[in-house]
Amino acid sequence: MPAGEYHLYMLGEFGVFRSGRRIDLASGSARLIAFLGCRGRSSRETVGELLWPALPDGRARANLRSAMWRLQRACPGLLASDNRLLALAEPVRIDLLEASALGRGLIESRAGAAKAATIGYEEWSLLAHDVLPEWAEEWVLVERERFRQLRLHGLEQIALAFISQCRFPEAIEVAETAIQAEPLRESAYRLLIMAHQGEGNHGEAMRAYKRCSQLIYEELGLAPTPLMEKVVVPSKAQAHTSSAMHGRLRLDHMM
Repeated sequence: MPAGEYHLYMLGEFGVFRSGRRIDLASGSARLIAFLGCRGRSSRETVGELLWPALPDGRARANLRSAMWRLQRACPGLLASDNRLLALAEPVRIDLLEASALGRGLIESRAGAAKAATIGYEEWSLLAHDVLPEWAEEWVLVERERFRQLRLHGLEQIALAFISQCRFPEAIEVAETAIQAEPLRESAYRLLIMAHQGEGNHGEAMRAYKRCSQLIYEELGLAPTPLMEKVVVPSKAQAHTSSAMHGRLRLDHMM
């Protein structure tokens, strides 16, 4: 990272760094930079309304001016502003934007499958965390859900590519990451089961199937879809064969 370049982290834990040094920010300034990092160039009016929705316009504008002043002192050159608009100045790297670009590239482009097949941990781990998970403001919830859908589809694309390459341990890790983000996501469980089957671990595949089935039934009152049943057929057949063989061995031993 060039000297003087800012790096804004919003996935997992919030942080602003410059030249490798973490910068401490007041609450209002941190919320301002996070908002602009998510939304990009915005009007002062919009920023004030969304960051301080419970305050009168005059008080919100005063809070915004205070946050801007503190931010300019702590991070010179990071904020670009005029009488109407606010934005983050260049150069600034934002992990959310990098992760969003990766996710879109994986699911929208024809080259997405090829990209997924060559991706490494350092890159796909950008999709492992939510946007500002400890923040509860309404605008954060909107951004979190938007990115969550993007990252889940991206993770599934990567897991599928790894399975096709017989990179089963990596596929399992990626599928489990997607499940951790959304425990009721059957499509991620299907990939997890396929990866376990690829390793020949049908017991693990059946455990994943039962975990998914129980959770979906307890939370939603639903049974697994036909797609899930189709995926798990080889493991069910293997379990039946193993049980039959075990029974014959016990019978032979008794005889």
